[in-house]
Amino acid sequence: MASNSEAQIIFNRIPISTLLSEIEQEANQEWQKEWEEGMKAAISKEFVPEVQDRQKLKIVINPVFSAMVMGHGKTRAYIHCFRILEHATCPCGKGE
Repeated sequence: MASNSEAQIIFNRIPISTLLSEIEQEANQEWQKEWEEGMKAAISKEFVPEVQDRQKLKIVINPVFSAMVMGHGKTRAYIHCFRILEHATCPCGKGE
């Protein structure tokens, strides 16, 4: 009977899908904490403040893509040569 308080529990296994889900959730929470507390990637954080939002993106984010979108790398210096930008300084303020 389900209402019998003396009934023994006859199972002791947790589904693998439950374990994987919990592990993923904990990993995402840790990643989000590191993302928020990290001193780098200020511009990236403006575009993608939540780790879950980044995971949902369907685009491949590689160093070249990041440099173009964030204005790092040689992109700003190249555009500055054509007088499209007033200065070639990187948005992080650490040089051209």
